[in-house]
Amino acid sequence: MKIEEYIEYKGNKEDFIKEYLTPVFYGGKIFEGYYVDKDGQIWSSKYKKLRIMKWFFNKEKQYPRITLYLNRERYVPLVHRVVCETFHDVPLPEGVTIEEWKRTPKKAKSHFYH
Repeated sequence: MKIEEYIEYKGNKEDFIKEYLTPVFYGGKIFEGYYVDKDGQIWSSKYKKLRIMKWFFNKEKQYPRITLYLNRERYVPLVHRVVCETFHDVPLPEGVTIEEWKRTPKKAKSHFYH
């Protein structure tokens, strides 16, 4: 997804997020204000404006990384791990289907992973 698609979107930011983006789930935690789209781009709404985040590379590994913050704690995960965990490795609470989990509000989800 490109930022131009968001700029051309006729609805508001919250509707765009609900329709096209998935909240970041990484390391058993939901990162409020960060989202992943179907193309693997990581978005941030931390500073009022919705934007695609830039990746960076460290010298030891040749895989892209991203900087995320949760409760003032800094995380620097590999981008592909964030995308994978967000879309595939969600350990669902017992008795909850994936459809129910997708409809569950972010605030409620965060209580399962503290």
